[in-house]
Amino acid sequence: AGPGAARNAALAMANGRWILFLGDDIVASPGLLAAHARFLEASGAEKRMSLGHAEWDMGRVSKPFYEFARAHHYDGLAPGQELDFRYFYTCNVALPKLALESAGGFDESFYVYAEDVSFGRSARLNGLRTVLREDVLVRHGSGSSGAPSLEMLRLRGASFAGYLTRYHRSKAWPMRGLMIVG
Repeated sequence: AGPGAARNAALAMANGRWILFLGDDIVASPGLLAAHARFLEASGAEKRMSLGHAEWDMGRVSKPFYEFARAHHYDGLAPGQELDFRYFYTCNVALPKLALESAGGFDESFYVYAEDVSFGRSARLNGLRTVLREDVLVRHGSGSSGAPSLEMLRLRGASFAGYLTRYHRSKAWPMRGLMIVG
C-alpha cells in the first residue's frame, strides 16, 4: 500500500469537517492548524482547498531539482491565486472532508508518486478549487522517507509513467524509454 491507500484509510476513520494532510517528512510552522482553519471557515465554501507553501530543506534536496521546480512550477504564483490541479500536493493541504469524498479520494494504484496530482485532477473536475497560501508554511525534508534513494527514484518514475499513461498517453512512452536507458 502506498500513500493513497494510507490517506484513504485515514479519511475513512476521520469524523471532522476538515481534513489536513502533511507529509511524513514535514516540519510545520507555528500556527499552521489555526491558519488553515481560519481560511476554510472564512471562505464559507465547501469547494475550496487551502494549499500551504512548502520550503525545501536544501541540505536534503539537490539544488538543480529545487531550482527547476521553483523556476518551472512555483515562481510567479501569487498568494490567494487559484491554481491548476498540477500544483496540488499533499505535504501541506487542508480541505473539506465531504469534497474529498465526493472527488473519490486518492487513487491507490499510484504507489509513491502522482496520487496527489491525480486527486487534484479529480477534485477540479468535481468543482473544487485549490488556493495557494504563502502564510501557511512547512519545511519539507525531502528524501527522509521511503526506500533507499535509487529504489525510490525507480518507484517514482514508474508511478509517474503510470500517470502519463492514464492522462497523457502520447507522453508516456518517451518517459518509459528514458526509464529503460536510465
